[in-house]
Amino acid sequence: MKKRHPPNPFSLTPEESPGLLLWKATTLWRRRIAAALEAVGLNHASFVMLATLAWAEGAGLEPTQSTIVRMTKLDKMTVSKGIRSLEEEELVARKPHPADERAKRVELTEQGRALIRDAVPLVETADKAFFGRLNRSEREQLLTLLSKLGESDE
Repeated sequence: MKKRHPPNPFSLTPEESPGLLLWKATTLWRRRIAAALEAVGLNHASFVMLATLAWAEGAGLEPTQSTIVRMTKLDKMTVSKGIRSLEEEELVARKPHPADERAKRVELTEQGRALIRDAVPLVETADKAFFGRLNRSEREQLLTLLSKLGESDE
């Protein structure tokens, strides 16, 4: 007797699924970043929060948890827990906001600045190795597409 297979519920093959392809590429990239960050004892989420604070500081943006949420698309609880952990490690300090008593400024400590200075070259090297298989035009296309997708409110 011939074995019957249930009907295929998918409208796309794995090779045609943008979600699966993005998942695979992101998983491979995150592995490289995690391996690079091991050298400085940071996890990826902590690096992203510290880097975002450094970017905000350099751009004159308000260094708050809301800024981190807006720039990274991390959820509020993840950022809150992450900042608490970074504060315990003395990498950031929370201070009263001068204009909004509900908000807290989140500032890099000297130790946090030193760590991000050490971590950024490691991440940039991992990025160059990973994205280096794309030519310039492909990288520009990728940046355009990812920027468009990253601005989604959903």
